[in-house]
Amino acid sequence: MKIRLRDGGRICLASSNISRLVSLPYYDDIDVLDVSDSDHRTLPEPLPVALTVLLCGNNRLSTLPPLPISLRVLNAKRNQLTEWPNMARLRNLEHINLSHNLLGDVSNVCFPRNVKSVTLSDNRIRHFQISRVPIRTDAIDLAGNPLSRDAAMPKETETGTQESSSPALLKNIYEDGHNVHASSVQRSAHKSIDALRTQAETNRGTFADPWELSEQVATDIKQLRKAWRPRKVWQVKKWVRTWFADDLLEAYAKDSSVDSEHGMTYGDLISLIWNVSKTHQHRKEILKVLKQEVVDSRWVCFTGRFTRALNSLSGFIDGVNIEISDKEQLSNRIIQALKKIDETVKPGGMERDVARRQAVSDILTEYSMPTDERDVWLDAV
Repeated sequence: MKIRLRDGGRICLASSNISRLVSLPYYDDIDVLDVSDSDHRTLPEPLPVALTVLLCGNNRLSTLPPLPISLRVLNAKRNQLTEWPNMARLRNLEHINLSHNLLGDVSNVCFPRNVKSVTLSDNRIRHFQISRVPIRTDAIDLAGNPLSRDAAMPKETETGTQESSSPALLKNIYEDGHNVHASSVQRSAHKSIDALRTQAETNRGTFADPWELSEQVATDIKQLRKAWRPRKVWQVKKWVRTWFADDLLEAYAKDSSVDSEHGMTYGDLISLIWNVSKTHQHRKEILKVLKQEVVDSRWVCFTGRFTRALNSLSGFIDGVNIEISDKEQLSNRIIQALKKIDETVKPGGMERDVARRQAVSDILTEYSMPTDERDVWLDAV
């Protein structure tokens, strides 16, 4: 069991001490509580009032105690939860992971108003309906559930408009050029993080402990920025691009958003990448790719920046590989084709609509899309 206090202090306790946590003098100052992989059936009640990150995956929990309003990240994957926890009032909650549980139908529940991502993959959900989609929500993962054909219920956004909530989100599929929230991308990203931590442990012994990462972020980023500088002072274009990347990296690292799967910030990930790559035989190439990913991430969300940074190690570190499924590749192809048409064909009239539909039709033919699915994709153009 690992604990972080509000003042930054970190404490490791034996898992058997969980029932006595409440009696600790610093209990209400606990900021991060990690009781993952411990075969627990219950959690302390009440939870600490200052708690912001609760990592309780891979246990035997059937219920969760009341969650504190301060909570920002909840990861309760791989438990035995059967009911949706009461989280409507948790205005600070941004990331929810309840994957690999026993959740049944999710109907008329209220998402926290500031939630950004919700992972509900691999449960027993046949019907999914929420009363309102918070405006900040950009990812709901329902992969691996036995969703029925009528599971796509209408949902109301905070702006009051109605939109499809089908599992494929077909009406929005052409609007997401990054696809970082696709289930295959997220699963491969999580596997890549695990591989990266294993590599860090091989290289630096106990360094792989993510609870030690945050204390090194500032130093590691400073070393990384120094390492990716151009070697020659007269390479003006390279220096300008490097300064731009430096500013972006510093801004990203100050973002306190946390990856819900691993409880890591962007700065934690960069620190981990640097400590794995700085002695790598292809360090120069890795840093070149990372710098490009940092620059290309300036208009994307936290998840996009996180995944892009991780992708800089693809092909260099064993086990680090960001994958994308055939349908997600298809989506990317369509996105690029539609963007090209929108840039070259003047709006108005039928010419652009015909060109867009024909481009999508050609791509669907290339992928041998069945007729019934083909019609749905074309209707979404």
